[in-house]
Amino acid sequence: MKIFLKYRLLGKGGFTLPEVLIAAAMLGGIALVMTQLMKDQANQTVKSKLTSDLAQFRTEVQTLLQNPSHCQANFYNKTAGTSAPTSITLCNTTVAGACRGVGAATTRFPVYTTDWNPTNTRVSDRLRVSALSLTVPSVTGVSIGNADLRITVQSRPDLNSVVKSESVFISVPVIINGSTVIGCPRSFGSTIPY
Repeated sequence: MKIFLKYRLLGKGGFTLPEVLIAAAMLGGIALVMTQLMKDQANQTVKSKLTSDLAQFRTEVQTLLQNPSHCQANFYNKTAGTSAPTSITLCNTTVAGACRGVGAATTRFPVYTTDWNPTNTRVSDRLRVSALSLTVPSVTGVSIGNADLRITVQSRPDLNSVVKSESVFISVPVIINGSTVIGCPRSFGSTIPY
């Protein structure tokens, strides 16, 4: 063994062509595997972020609509059947006027149907609301019922990827008179409008 190493170190021999080719193939294979692993990890990170953003969006919308004034801004005077809102609306209670006397309406999550543009996205840098629909049941007299809000959210990991759509369903208790929402309850189970 010492003679072999001494012979190689003194320049009397070198690596053979098959040895060089085998080493190059091994390095190439390792580089290919590492590149694929890094790409898979990046994709998994983006998917996790999208899932997290969607869950956070759902929680935020549910929390907003539990507030009677925001509920009022989105559901007041809607009739039985399905309507198509253009945004999820909030009420600014410091300004008199709209929102049935509780403040001015402001847009929180507008619907975007034009080309994908990250600067127009309102959910996150990779999510946008693409459609909203509302279903209000028809009841007899004045009663509490659930207005069902269906939010279609589009996700896109980057500008070169395919846009995917998912639906988020949220039910909100509202006070209905016949087939029209007359308000949101002041408290749980109450038929007195906010």
